[in-house]
Amino acid sequence: MTDQVIYSLVRVRRIFPPNREVIRDISLGFYYGAKIGVLGLNGAGKSTLLRIMAGVDNDYLGETQLSKGYTRGMLEQEPQLDADKTVKQVVEEAVEPIVDALRLFDEVSAKFAEPDADYDKLIEEQSRRETKPGFSRCQYRFRSLLLQRRLERSDNRETAHAGRPRRLVFLRARERAGDG
Repeated sequence: MTDQVIYSLVRVRRIFPPNREVIRDISLGFYYGAKIGVLGLNGAGKSTLLRIMAGVDNDYLGETQLSKGYTRGMLEQEPQLDADKTVKQVVEEAVEPIVDALRLFDEVSAKFAEPDADYDKLIEEQSRRETKPGFSRCQYRFRSLLLQRRLERSDNRETAHAGRPRRLVFLRARERAGDG
């Protein structure tokens, strides 16, 4: 698998108005597992190249191709976070399918406290959810993410903007890519 090119750029150009060509006729290919570095003088187009590679900048000429089954993303130099969200909410955003699965499980669990609860039906529903592939891994993963950020208490109001936004954005990007 190491000899598979998973991402390529072919004859890519990027021109900023009125006529400033920052990237000229670049062709690159990246193998699975490759580590890359982009070096150059200020204004040489390093960030522009990375934005094109991440799919953030689509105003280029030429072709890019990402192999099926792979994702791409970019960790901004100056991350932008919603100042109204808590750190826990940003982490939850990154692992939304896990949060949704846990929320549905908790909703079914809460129904056991209802006076007219059909226990057999609820137990069957819980069993179905618990036996889904990866469910216990989801529980463990989400709770460990919260513990990493000391967010096990739901009333934690540390805002996402405060503290370490770069670390938080990295965590979010890593979890979205499934590289956690």
